[in-house]
Amino acid sequence: MRVPSVDKTVKGTVKRFSVDVNGATRTMHTEVEIPNANSGLVPGVYAEAVVTLNHNATAIVVPVHALDHQGDQASLMAVGPDNRIEIRNVTLGIQMPDLVEIASGISPGEQVVVTDRSGLRTGQVVKPKPLESVSYEGNTQQ
Repeated sequence: MRVPSVDKTVKGTVKRFSVDVNGATRTMHTEVEIPNANSGLVPGVYAEAVVTLNHNATAIVVPVHALDHQGDQASLMAVGPDNRIEIRNVTLGIQMPDLVEIASGISPGEQVVVTDRSGLRTGQVVKPKPLESVSYEGNTQQ
């Protein structure tokens, strides 16, 4: 946490957070525990949060528009080893505005259909056209 009024940066640990996310602001109530042994931080002081997420360099990331949702279940179209379309149920990880991490359901190196899925059906043979891999570099400033 950066506390500009006392010109301090202190480390804290997220202890509790709400499961309700405000859809309009993409925010949620979160409690961070910060050591304050010398009482340098007083109630009512404003602070700026710098949140560091775990970095997974091997995460599988696809565009959000590659997913289909039916209730709580997400799926996508993958191209099997025989170049046939397969529907795969997937478990989602971290979601960003345009990209989403796939926690399970496909493996690194597998091809996913990301455009013009409306005319494709399970079992249909396709000729895949690989696109450039997507990469995401978050802000690493502290």
